[in-house]
Amino acid sequence: MTYDNCGRDAWDEATIFHMGVLPGHRGRGLGRALLRQATRTLLAHGVWRISCDSAANNAPMIHLFESEQWLRPAHERQVWDGSDAPPLEV
Repeated sequence: MTYDNCGRDAWDEATIFHMGVLPGHRGRGLGRALLRQATRTLLAHGVWRISCDSAANNAPMIHLFESEQWLRPAHERQVWDGSDAPPLEV
């Protein structure tokens, strides 16, 4: 999802929602390929920031994003007790 006209210097923002791989297809690099393609597509669209949302207990997805150099914003680095993790950004 992109958010037109809510960025800075005419650059848009985007969020990746609900990305996943079916259990029988995990461990083959498909999640990484999806994330990389989504990132390339959004950057080609001209976004300046990409965020994602993931449940706090979705350790494999959080690990994937962090292994691709996505970062939690400094104001979101905390212990989470809710079901939703704070956004990660590239």
